[in-house]
Amino acid sequence: MQVAHELADAFTDGVYFVGLAELRDPELVVSTIAGVLGVEEAVDEPLLGTVEQHLERRRLLLLLDNFEHVDEAAPVVSRLLAAARDLKVLVTSRSRLHLYGEHEYHVSRLHLESEAVPLFEARARAVTPDFRLSDDRADAVRRICERLDCLALAVELAAARVAELSPEQMLKSLPRLELAASGPRDLAVRQRTLRAAIDWSYRLLPPTEQELCTRLSVFVGGCTAEAVQQVCAGDDVGLRSLVARNLVLRRPTTRGERFDQLETIREFAVELLGSADPVRDRHAQHYLALAEEAADGVRGPDQLAWVSRLDAERDNIRAALTHLLRDGRSDGKPRHGQAALRLASALGFYWYKTGAIGEGIAWLDRALAAAPGAPDPLRARALHALGVLVAERGDPTRALACCEASCALFRQTGDLAWVARSLNSQAGILRDRGDGARAEPLFRRASTSGDAWVRTTRRSPWFSATSPSSPSTATTSRAPGPSARSAWR
Repeated sequence: MQVAHELADAFTDGVYFVGLAELRDPELVVSTIAGVLGVEEAVDEPLLGTVEQHLERRRLLLLLDNFEHVDEAAPVVSRLLAAARDLKVLVTSRSRLHLYGEHEYHVSRLHLESEAVPLFEARARAVTPDFRLSDDRADAVRRICERLDCLALAVELAAARVAELSPEQMLKSLPRLELAASGPRDLAVRQRTLRAAIDWSYRLLPPTEQELCTRLSVFVGGCTAEAVQQVCAGDDVGLRSLVARNLVLRRPTTRGERFDQLETIREFAVELLGSADPVRDRHAQHYLALAEEAADGVRGPDQLAWVSRLDAERDNIRAALTHLLRDGRSDGKPRHGQAALRLASALGFYWYKTGAIGEGIAWLDRALAAAPGAPDPLRARALHALGVLVAERGDPTRALACCEASCALFRQTGDLAWVARSLNSQAGILRDRGDGARAEPLFRRASTSGDAWVRTTRRSPWFSATSPSSPSTATTSRAPGPSARSAWR
């Protein structure tokens, strides 16, 4: 980020930071870049092509951070560079991308005397304001920094302990490099040293804080204090203590504080947590409850606030969907298929409104396949959401099939309000395809499908296209994408 800051004046169209630390699916890289650039998905065109067109005549710098998690997406970088002559990409990664024209710069460790020791002193004073480097203490601090390979994070973790341990005591308890080297053999020596430093700091925590530190790793992209309390059963005192020890970061936002772990610390804690810990279920349930609460909010007068709230939790929502769709039964099916379908269905309008069409379709397809025995009302709403997203993607045939299937299920359950919405969606799809003769009677049927729909849709139906001869149908709006097609609103 410092390099990007110093180069900012050289890029007339700006510098954009794209954080990839929370991703594990290479397929999400394009949509993440598009989201940062403000590029919306176009009809009948792959999102990557739209991003290429957006960058074609722009002079800007993309900073792609922590690319090693999505290494298979390296060809995306190559495509963007080929399409945009004035584009530059700065990538941070633990491994090379192996692309033509790539220049590799090794990030060296801190210089002992001019950087590592002053960093230790500065961080120690943040904890103990009267901390000073006497001659004896300075020698111990130098040896601590050397033992930690002068790695910035390792030095900070050690300095955060000066209120409990003197540098001399710390030196005795820190792992030696030969002990650190007995860690995972597939990690670089400097990473093994850092791992040992994290492990040392972790083991100094009281048991309750060790447990909280481990459980916090279930969050991806940060969380609120309320989420920590509900998911991890952690109290505010323990959370603040982890912040003071540099094991958790605190970030003020316009909606209040958020808490996060550095990726290196989170990876360490994830290994301790394991894949089957019950906290993962509580995490998924927490974000399922949020999404279902937001499902109505994103269609109401507080739409921007709800969209902003879901945006902040996007990585947590992806992690929840991934967990719910993970195989867990003897037949290879997900244990939580219906919960995944509930979550994906609740997010349908959010994905539509934010232009994440391809991502929404992918999650809904997977969730529908994972829950073939889901109750009819749930499948109906998921199919309707899928139909409208598919229509926005430019596949009216499949979109109509999804909406017709949803309409049949809504009729079986007697939900007239959603029958009308589904008819209205079908009419909008047909009208956009130029088939006004078939669209007109569907608009009429939708607008006369009972008072229940009229009352319900005042809040915002999804497809709300007004037929010229059906003025009683709910109001229209433009879709968030580049077209003026009928929208959910």
